[in-house]
Amino acid sequence: MKRLFSLFGRSSDTNAAERLDHYKRFRELGRHFNLGLIKQLPPPALPECGKKLGLYKAGTLILNQDDEIAVAYDYCLHHHRRAGRNIIERTLENNPPAPDSDEMIYLRALSSARFSLFRIEEILPHRGARLGDLLTGQSVEVTDLSLSSTGMPGIILAGRLLHFDTFAMSSGTFIPVPEPIFESRIQPVIGKFIPEITNTFPQLSPAQWAAFAAEQTDAYRVANGKEGWLDRYGDWILWSGARPPRVETLRDELSLRYNFAPRGYLGRELVRKASDQKPAELIEGEDPGGITVQENGLSYLVEPAGGYSSGLFLD
Repeated sequence: MKRLFSLFGRSSDTNAAERLDHYKRFRELGRHFNLGLIKQLPPPALPECGKKLGLYKAGTLILNQDDEIAVAYDYCLHHHRRAGRNIIERTLENNPPAPDSDEMIYLRALSSARFSLFRIEEILPHRGARLGDLLTGQSVEVTDLSLSSTGMPGIILAGRLLHFDTFAMSSGTFIPVPEPIFESRIQPVIGKFIPEITNTFPQLSPAQWAAFAAEQTDAYRVANGKEGWLDRYGDWILWSGARPPRVETLRDELSLRYNFAPRGYLGRELVRKASDQKPAELIEGEDPGGITVQENGLSYLVEPAGGYSSGLFLD
């Protein structure tokens, strides 16, 4: 122990121990909390999600391994939606835990968690691993005691990450993905869909997003490109242009870069004449109607789904 203190300092070792304690606390809390959310799922949720995952055959849900059960329920929690909301979002809206409680911290992290593919870059003994996100190219340190003892550099994992103030952890189980499967079946899909936003559109940096928040501004242009642009109006996102990007792509991108989960996604195709402009269509989530947004603390009433103008130009 003295050797560790001499190399890294007592405060560094203490911080690592605190992060590990936080991880253990939230890991245990997550097991119980997720079970409570699962019990609130409507009866059709598991069969409907099982069909989408290829686990439903001849009218029967086939779950052969614990990993398949974990994946099925994880998919239900995040992707089984009623009126555009999953069970996590409905709990936050209708029955939220006490503010600043561990339950609220966990639920918010769960609501913004994103699923991805990761390659193990480095094993961090007694702590976790450093993972490279194969969709975004970013690297993240994950606290996971099991992974630190069983993982190997180079292995590809599929899973969902939760981000807290001082650490990140998986939402449950990491699923190993064989390299040949990734190369032949997954990588072509990534190349086809992910460049929609990440590689072709200039975007706000996370620092710029945070600066807008500090200025009490929640209406601005998020991304711009040849095929259209992406605007934020409070809790809603509006795409203006040709074929809109997939909601799944936008959701993952906004969550990853800004930790932002919109209440709704709108899309409109632009025309040359203002008189020909149709209202934006609701792609997913809630219809905003008329909402109040802010620019430098000043409030404006806008209609993101309006015709040629929402009431506030953001370019």
